[in-house]
Amino acid sequence: EPGTLVPWIALAFGALGCLIGFSLPAWTASDWVLPVSGKPIVAIPPFTIIGFEMTILLTAIFTLLGLFLLGFIDTCRFPIPKAAKKYRRFQRDRFGVVVRCDSSRIDEFESIMKKNGAEEVHVEKE
Repeated sequence: EPGTLVPWIALAFGALGCLIGFSLPAWTASDWVLPVSGKPIVAIPPFTIIGFEMTILLTAIFTLLGLFLLGFIDTCRFPIPKAAKKYRRFQRDRFGVVVRCDSSRIDEFESIMKKNGAEEVHVEKE
C-alpha cells in the first residue's frame, strides 16, 4: 500500500520556510547596512528566531492544505457509491462501510461482515 505524501509535504515546506526565514533577514540586513559596534552584518543567531517561526508557519499551513487537497483528490478518485448515498440513517445512528474489492472476493467479504454482525450487506456491481 502506498504511503501518504503528507510527511514529504511537511518536510519540503518546512525546509522552504527555514530557507526563507534565514535568507529574507540576511538579504534585508545586507541591503540596508546598519553597522553596530563592529558586529557582523549577517549573523546567524539573530536570524534563528525568524527562521524557526517561518519553518513552523509554512509547515503548518502547507501540511493542512496538503491534507485537505489529498483528501479531496481521494474523494474524487473513490467516490461514495450511489447505494450508500441513499442510506440517510448513516448520518443519525448507524455507520456504513464502503469497500472496494475484486469480484472474486465479494463472497468472502459478505461472509466476514455477516459473521461479525452486519445488519445489511449491499453489493454494487460496477
